Amino acid sequence: MTARGTMAWGLTIFFAGLLTRTRPATIGGAYVFLAAWLATTYAKVALERISYHRELSATRVSVGDKVTLRIRVENRKPIPVLYLRCDDEVPDKHVLGALPTHRHYRLGRAILTNVTYLKWFERVERQFTMECVARGVFTLGTVRLSTGDLFGFRESSAEMPVVDQLTVLPRMATVNGIPWDEHFPLGVRPWRGWMHPDPLTVAGAREYVPGTPLKHIAWRTTAKTGALQEKLLEPTVQLSVVTALSLSTADHYWEGVNQELLETGIFVCASVCREMLRRGTPFGLVANSAGTRSARDSLLVRPGLSRGHLQRTLEVLARLTMPWMEFRATLRRIRREIGPDTGVIVIMTHQIQDDWAEVLALADEGRPVVVLVLAADERFASYYQRVPTYALAGRIDWRASEAISLERLV
Repeated sequence: MTARGTMAWGLTIFFAGLLTRTRPATIGGAYVFLAAWLATTYAKVALERISYHRELSATRVSVGDKVTLRIRVENRKPIPVLYLRCDDEVPDKHVLGALPTHRHYRLGRAILTNVTYLKWFERVERQFTMECVARGVFTLGTVRLSTGDLFGFRESSAEMPVVDQLTVLPRMATVNGIPWDEHFPLGVRPWRGWMHPDPLTVAGAREYVPGTPLKHIAWRTTAKTGALQEKLLEPTVQLSVVTALSLSTADHYWEGVNQELLETGIFVCASVCREMLRRGTPFGLVANSAGTRSARDSLLVRPGLSRGHLQRTLEVLARLTMPWMEFRATLRRIRREIGPDTGVIVIMTHQIQDDWAEVLALADEGRPVVVLVLAADERFASYYQRVPTYALAGRIDWRASEAISLERLV
């Protein structure tokens, strides 16, 4: 029975008791009417002056990290809230594990339910641990607050526009198998990535490398240390590298996405970018995804060398979901817009004949080019001898692997 029906029934009993001079009926009818009226009034005011605050312990994390979700609810009125239900819209368990969630009508979303009781002027805080199991940029949506009276006559609800964003960056691992120290994968590698050192600007000294001219030997430092040292010269030009990532996991980009292959390719790309930073080589990123400024152009991040640049690159990788165009169009953009002295590391999640043709065109221009593939394919064995090509030496898990082993294909 509804609240209005209960009040009408209480009034009917009350007046019937007055007419018949029946004391129990009169008192009982008055109690029924008063209880229904108080319950309805309480349901109206229960959500007034309720403060709700949601906070994440971190807004940028990596796959496998754990984040603490803190929910704080405060009752700022002298009336207790006997029952308060908070329904937060969050990503589902495939994104944030270990959360007691319920299904949502939207795909990829879930409901985190939190039921509490608040006395007058009381604050309640609860914590939930979320395990980030997938890469991406995710939104914790609005919260719906619901309450009601003890008799269940009426339920009041309200939505609060509390929106939080969580960026889950791809994991990174150590890259092994490429002779970084002896030969850069794009050719002979200068010390710390420098090219054309300036003989007039000496930055310090380092251990002598066989083949260094005698005029570059630091004789004073050699006398002090007792070991042969050479001058460390400031650079005038620095080699830069662009990492070209293919998001295509099939022969045609409209055929869908193999999520495991895509995540593995992004994992390898992020690891290579960090390796470039660690070795002092400016790095950039291109991919066959929609550009940041125009959907007609492929994604392009100009080369840079800093931890902030790596952070921005990882954030771009976190947002990648599917190929937007053929990968060969991205390789053509490198030929048009990237200088001929810039090296290219091509990461192929799936090898396609037309993509290899563009890779060979880059190499024929005299660019330093190297290709990383997830697995060798006998159909393209002839290309492995024309362009330095490396493949994964074994199976890796983008969720847990700490090292990526590569082997040269010949």
